[in-house]
Amino acid sequence: MVVKQHVKRFERLVRVAVVMGPASAAMMAASVELKRGEDRIEVVIGGKPFTTYKRFAAESATR
Repeated sequence: MVVKQHVKRFERLVRVAVVMGPASAAMMAASVELKRGEDRIEVVIGGKPFTTYKRFAAESATR
């Protein structure tokens, strides 16, 4: 009985590894680009826009 539980748990772990292994490898292979504009920085991951950071003017930082 205990052996069957361990075998089922092991089979479940193997299935998870088979699914998650290629998925995590694909995520790690995505390229990350930072595109610097005049007033913003765009983050592009895998060729798709991810986020944009707007930079603050130097004079507003001293106020």
